[in-house]
Amino acid sequence: MEASESVVSKRLMTFWRKQDRQGAQAYAEKLRQEDGNRWEQVLRSYDALWELDDLAAQHDVPDRFRPNIWWMRGPFPGNFGDILTPYVLWHAFGIIPRWIAGRRSQGLCIGSIAKFARKGSLVWGSGMPRASDPLAANAVWAAVRGPLSREAVLAAGGDVPEIYGDGAVLLPEIYAPQVEKTHRIGIIPHVLQEEQLRETLEKAGKTQEVKVISLLAADFADIERVIRDILSCDEIVSTSLHGVIVSHAYGVPCQSARIIDPEGDAEDSFKMRDYKASVGLEDGPIGIPESFTDIDWLDARQCRLPPRPIDTVALRAAFPFDTPEKERRATTEGANAGNALRQKANAALVLARAHLKDGQPDAAKQASSDRQLQIAHPQLLLIHFAALIQSDDAGAIAAFAHDAIGLPVEPAIKFAMLRQLALGGHAELAASVLIPQVDLRSHHAFARIKRLILINASTPDLRARLRKAIDTEDQTKMAPA
Repeated sequence: MEASESVVSKRLMTFWRKQDRQGAQAYAEKLRQEDGNRWEQVLRSYDALWELDDLAAQHDVPDRFRPNIWWMRGPFPGNFGDILTPYVLWHAFGIIPRWIAGRRSQGLCIGSIAKFARKGSLVWGSGMPRASDPLAANAVWAAVRGPLSREAVLAAGGDVPEIYGDGAVLLPEIYAPQVEKTHRIGIIPHVLQEEQLRETLEKAGKTQEVKVISLLAADFADIERVIRDILSCDEIVSTSLHGVIVSHAYGVPCQSARIIDPEGDAEDSFKMRDYKASVGLEDGPIGIPESFTDIDWLDARQCRLPPRPIDTVALRAAFPFDTPEKERRATTEGANAGNALRQKANAALVLARAHLKDGQPDAAKQASSDRQLQIAHPQLLLIHFAALIQSDDAGAIAAFAHDAIGLPVEPAIKFAMLRQLALGGHAELAASVLIPQVDLRSHHAFARIKRLILINASTPDLRARLRKAIDTEDQTKMAPA
């Protein structure tokens, strides 16, 4: 018999960290046999992590689109707002995060968890529960929940753009069910008040008018159930930040709610004020008695929609993690840029050839001198080389030959340049360029170009010196260690 929830959770976490799913399943079965449903909420929370792996396998999501990200997972089985991270990242961006302990996480997304950012952490859409939370100035702050969070990051010495929004605002773009209105009011209470509220509504005969919405959630199905519950109501009163955010995102008028303190006051939390500032809301919360036997307090509600929406386009654009869409866009842009470069190189090649044919080597050199175009269309290298040889500028020929031999072009182009040198009266230069190129020695054209260099040496003495230099270097480079 297990002693406590924390013991069970730690044991399940050990299986998760070791990626021992079989062991986790055997342990879960043992718990169910011994204690029935006692640990079902904890088990559901860990099952949800394994299900993310199943989802990634089902859709062939590569590791580069499975970043290590941390999000809050308690109280078990999980809280709706906290577990939105994997749901939003999968459906909005095509990536499936792996849950990992905070200190080893690559980043943070949805939730009041910004204080857990470390140096280099990618932060998107997070905020703080309190203004006094310590923050890492050297985290990568891509976007935060609202202007109060941004002020705190700036005060800590960090840098963050004026891009606001909790990732939950993207939910209507992800999941848009057609839901019939069944209740006039939906209440999202604090978890400790949920049972009392249900009992009060039943005694008052208000269950057909007022729906109690629980935000305890473990998996994607739970998330979608909460969204449908919210959409089934004309208005929402919510103690939960994400209850307010999601209601507003779906166009359901909402008012925040707070339990009245001993002094009789009810004020929004820092995180609620942070969100409201991002959408231009200045209203306060409705006060909920800590203990109640009726729902008369609900008559004071003033549910509304925010005067301005979050810029979801900017929020999406600020997403800092690698995504399939970014990869596709980069590939397309690279292909388009490559096509444009090749077209430009082709035009330069036609022009340079015409100048060379007309006996204008200087004009040919100018037309073929762009290094980027030379690499895009290596024939430009040969045209440029031919123009240099025609102009008979020994210094320029030598400088270009030693530079061009190291460019990322096919060996055939390099051997063609060496051939131009050998046939153009620069056999000694060709040899000096060839000798250090160890990677060319295994190429089938090496022996042929070596013979060509030796044949075109201007004197027997030069041929003897070149043969000795090439052969000696060849033996030195090719000798076994």
